[in-house]
Amino acid sequence: MEYWEKELRKNRKLDSLIIDRPEALKKMRRGIEFSLTTIGWAVWIFLCRPVLIIMLWLLSFRVFFRHMVDLGGLVGLKELRIIYISVIILIIFIVRGWNLYNKMRYGKKCRRKFVRGVSNKKLEKHFKLPENSAARLQRMNAIDVDFLEDHELRITRPGAPHSAVKGHFRPS
Repeated sequence: MEYWEKELRKNRKLDSLIIDRPEALKKMRRGIEFSLTTIGWAVWIFLCRPVLIIMLWLLSFRVFFRHMVDLGGLVGLKELRIIYISVIILIIFIVRGWNLYNKMRYGKKCRRKFVRGVSNKKLEKHFKLPENSAARLQRMNAIDVDFLEDHELRITRPGAPHSAVKGHFRPS
């Protein structure tokens, strides 16, 4: 990791999202989140899923009975059970193999790209802003940006037109 990335991470520690900094998650919170996730899955597996399956069975019992008993679907299922089981096992192995391949190939790579910080002077020079206006604009909670003719822009605080800062931009 380059120096500027370390500095950027250090400066953004307080306001960045936890997903960008998993090391900032405390053990207690990690344990609570893991427990809540486990409880949620347990509720789904032991309560919601069986109720859903029972409702579907009750709603479609006639169709199931017709196909499996009247038309002999159970006999066909028994005759082809080895093929069905083999196909299911093959699918499981293919998916697990693909997961392992992706983990081995991409598991250690960090593909996040950090943007280099821009100093206030460079920002003021690029947008042709008055001196020390970039720091003042950064401290504002909200701003309105108006794009005028000839690539000029006017930055104002909402509801206060007298606080205008004029600048210039280059279209891409």
